[in-house]
Amino acid sequence: MGETAEMDDAPSKDNLLTVGELNDRIDDVVDSKKSLHGVRCMRKVIDKSERDTAIYFILTDGKQTSLACS
Repeated sequence: MGETAEMDDAPSKDNLLTVGELNDRIDDVVDSKKSLHGVRCMRKVIDKSERDTAIYFILTDGKQTSLACS
């Protein structure tokens, strides 16, 4: 979370997507996989913070796995 890519790792302009385009691609993948339909996740919310336009938090399973969310 909060990491930035090095300039050498920066994608070419041909590979850049808008946030909307990336969201559409993710939506297409989720919609096309029956195994992802109706998936629900319940675990502990940690590190919750609020800003003017979003709520940020981390979902954790209490082990070493976590998922940053906004």
